[in-house]
Amino acid sequence: MNKIVLLLLMFVLFVSCKTSKDSAFPDEAFKRYLVETNKIDKDTAINNSHYDKYFLQYLANETKKDITSNPYLKANQVYVHLKNNGSYIFSVFSDDSKFYTETCITDSEYLTAPENGTIKVKQLIKLKSLGFFEMENNNLKTTRHIRTRYKEWYESDTGYIKNDTLHLTAFYRSKKYGYKKKWLAKTHKTHFVNTYEPNLIATKIKDSRTGANVYMVKGEFTVNE
Repeated sequence: MNKIVLLLLMFVLFVSCKTSKDSAFPDEAFKRYLVETNKIDKDTAINNSHYDKYFLQYLANETKKDITSNPYLKANQVYVHLKNNGSYIFSVFSDDSKFYTETCITDSEYLTAPENGTIKVKQLIKLKSLGFFEMENNNLKTTRHIRTRYKEWYESDTGYIKNDTLHLTAFYRSKKYGYKKKWLAKTHKTHFVNTYEPNLIATKIKDSRTGANVYMVKGEFTVNE
């Protein structure tokens, strides 16, 4: 049911955008995208069929450009957070506007024990999509769907990036779509530090079992022993 609702919302957005483009002022950015990607030549007039086929691709491309051009975020790279129990959370903020995570403990089948300030990845770590995010300058917001046995809800984090380190400083219950706080929801202060680790390499692939996008992580990262 949630997928159906999401598709309907995307369709409404698409139709409203397309209607606005049917005015006397053509979307030059959209046409430029079509020309640059060899979908039309520069003398072709865009019409409804172009919106039907390519407008969602265009929006995804614009999102990708916005994310990868942000000077603060290391898009498609790996951030690491040390939890209190000695395990590590690996996160990738992807150019598809989703963030992917997985948690592993040291001295396990996935990670070595720390040695000389370094932990190595023994075998590929699979990061799965947890939710969506958006950036505005160096400020970041995330939203994720949390489901337990008896209930489910949406939760958002807010934070900032400074010196290649992501600081998540608050979270709150949010509405189903987007990052807006639910009415009467409390904002809880936190401080989760996620450090960019350049020696960890993340590769995006399709999961062979589910068909969903995942990131596979290999390499090593530094720790304070």
